Amino acid sequence: MYEVRSALQCNFAIHNTYTEYFLNRNQKGDFKMTKKIMSMILSIAMVLSIAVVGITGVSAADVPDKTSGVGAGNNIYFDVKKSGWNNVKTVYCHIWRADGTGDWPDWQTKKEKCKYDSSTGIATYDFSKTGHNIKKSDGKLYCVIFSANTGMQTYNVIMSGNCIGDTLYCTGNLLENPEDSEKRANEAVWAKTKDCGPEKKITSSGNVIGTTLSEGDTDASMLACFLVAYYDWPEKMDKVPALVKELNLSTSDVMKVVNKKLDNGGYDNAESIRASVKAVLDKIEASTPSISKLENTTGGIKLSWNKVSGAYGYRLYRKTSSGWKRFKDTTATSFTDSAVSANQTKTYTIRCIDSSGNTISGFNSKGWSKKYTPVAPTISKLENTSSGIKLSWNKIAGVYGYRLYYKTSSGGWKRFKDTTATSFTDSGVSPNRTETYTIRCIDKNGKTISGFNSKGWSKKYTPIAPTISKLENTSSGIKLSWNKIAGVYGYRLYYKTSSGGWKRFKDTTATSFTDSGVSPNRTETYTIRCIDKKGNTISGFNSKGWSKKYTATTPKITKLTNTSKGVSVTWNKVTGVYGYRLYRKYAGGSWTRVKDTTSTSFTDSGAKKGKKVTYTVRCIDKKGNTISDYNKTGWSITRK
Repeated sequence: MYEVRSALQCNFAIHNTYTEYFLNRNQKGDFKMTKKIMSMILSIAMVLSIAVVGITGVSAADVPDKTSGVGAGNNIYFDVKKSGWNNVKTVYCHIWRADGTGDWPDWQTKKEKCKYDSSTGIATYDFSKTGHNIKKSDGKLYCVIFSANTGMQTYNVIMSGNCIGDTLYCTGNLLENPEDSEKRANEAVWAKTKDCGPEKKITSSGNVIGTTLSEGDTDASMLACFLVAYYDWPEKMDKVPALVKELNLSTSDVMKVVNKKLDNGGYDNAESIRASVKAVLDKIEASTPSISKLENTTGGIKLSWNKVSGAYGYRLYRKTSSGWKRFKDTTATSFTDSAVSANQTKTYTIRCIDSSGNTISGFNSKGWSKKYTPVAPTISKLENTSSGIKLSWNKIAGVYGYRLYYKTSSGGWKRFKDTTATSFTDSGVSPNRTETYTIRCIDKNGKTISGFNSKGWSKKYTPIAPTISKLENTSSGIKLSWNKIAGVYGYRLYYKTSSGGWKRFKDTTATSFTDSGVSPNRTETYTIRCIDKKGNTISGFNSKGWSKKYTATTPKITKLTNTSKGVSVTWNKVTGVYGYRLYRKYAGGSWTRVKDTTSTSFTDSGAKKGKKVTYTVRCIDKKGNTISDYNKTGWSITRK
C-alpha cells in the first residue's frame, strides 16, 4: 500500500492525468479512497505498470533514409521488430513534459497513434499531433512511452530535442516497475542519442533503475523522495545505506534536500518525518579512508588514498607533539605536503567530510608515516646564452639550496657553485666545447642531503650571435655598442655595401666601436659575429643587421680667447663633414654669419671691443648647405 503513498508524495510515477485527478479530489475531501483502491487505479492507469512476459531480440530495418536525420523534423521512431514485439497491428506513442506541465493527449487515443509499417517494423510518430512545439534547441526534457495493441509497452524514456529523428528499441532487459516491484517493464534505449535513456528512478523496493535523470531531478532528490515516502517503514529504510553508497551521495547533502522538500509544505507531519529521516542518515557513517601510498617527490611527500562512497571530500591531518593537527581539506584523492624538511619523518591520517565541512567518518589513530628524503634535482634545461650555458632545474621542497658540479676532463665531478636559486649561468665556457653538469640538494650548513644523477646533462657551448644594442650619432661618427659574449676572444664588425653584401671592417676585443667612415644623411647598416684568437668566426650573425642614419652632430665651441687680433674661437671636429659656419650675435641682436671654414678654429677681428659677443657654429657640406643643428644659446665672451 505504501507504493501509492510514494507516487502521491514524491511524484515517483510517470505523468498520468488520472492520478493527478484523484490526488486533487482526495486532497479536497471529495473522495475517500482506501490505499488498496488507489493502488489498483495506479496499476491500471499508470503506463509503467504493464507486466512483460517474454522478449526476444529480432533484427529489423533501420529508420528510412528520408527521415533518418537526428535532431530534424517532427518525428521519432520505434523499432517493433528489433524489440521482439509480435502480432503488433497498432502502435501508440505517449509523450509528456518531464516536469508534468501542459495538457497532452490521453493514453492510446487517436492523437497518440503512430504510422506503422509492418514490413519494416518501424512505427513513426509525428509529435506535432500532441499540439506542442518540440524543438532541438528548447532545452526541455520529455518522457516517452511506446505501446502496442498487444499490451506491450516500454518503460519511461527521457527525450530531449537531440532525440528528434532518433529511434527507440527494447534491449530485452526487464526493469523493476518503480511503483510495483512485482511487475517488470521493458527497457528501451535510443539508437543514436546516448545522453538520453531510461528514466532514472529509485523503485519502491529500494533499487536504482534507469540511466537518465528527469528534468530538475538529481540523485539526492530521488533519495530524498524515497526517504520522505518511506520514513516509517523499517524494511525500506534498511536500503538507505546501500543507496547512499551506490549513488555516491553525502548524507548531509541528502538531508538538505529533505529539509527543503519538507519546508515547502504539504506535509502535516513534517517534523516527525524530518526527525525520522535525520536519525536514519545520522547512522550512516562513511567508510574510514586509507592512505594507500606515501612517496617522496620534488614537491614534498605525496599522499594518495582510496575514494570513499558518500564522501564529499577529505580532511588531512599531521601528527604533532600535541596530537593530530588538521592541515588540508580537498575533494581530490591525493595531495602533496610541501611543508617538509629533509630527513624528517611525517605521520598522517585522514577522514571524510561532507559539503558543509562536517566530519562523517572515523580515522586511523595510528596513521601512516614517511621519512622525507629530498629527491635528486633534475636539470630541466641547458641553453646557450650570451653569458654562457644557463642551467635550470626543478625546485625541491624542504631544502635550503643546491650544489652544482661539472665533469672534468678526467671524468670526475667538480663542485663549482652553491645557490638557493633554481637557475645559474656558467660563464666559464669555451666555444664548441661540451660541458656536462649534475646537481644535488644541500642544507644550511652546506651538507649534501640528496643523491645526484651520475650521468649528468650535457650541452655543447656555441656562442650566440652578438646583438648590437645601440647605434648613436657622435662627433666622431656612428658608435656601435653590443653585448659581451662569454668564452670568445673578440668580435668582427661588418657594414653593408651598396651592392647589398657584407664587408668586414673591424676586429676588436672591446664591446663598442665608432665608425668614422660615414657621411652625413647616409644610412649605414651593421652586423657582428664572434671570433677566436686566430681570427676564425665562431658564431652566427644577424643577416638583417641594424641600421642608423648618420646625422652630423652639433659642433661644440671648446675655447674662446681674446687676442690682439680679435676673439679666437675653437670648436670640436665633426666626422664626415666638409666644413663649418661660424655665427656671432650681441645682446638683443640676431645671429650673423661670420665665416665658412674647413678648419676647427677662427679669429674674429670684427668683434666690437668692450661688447659681450656670443658665438655658435654648425656643419656645412661642399655646397655650403647646413647639415647639422646649432647651439641656440651659444658661448659668450667680452671683447677687450
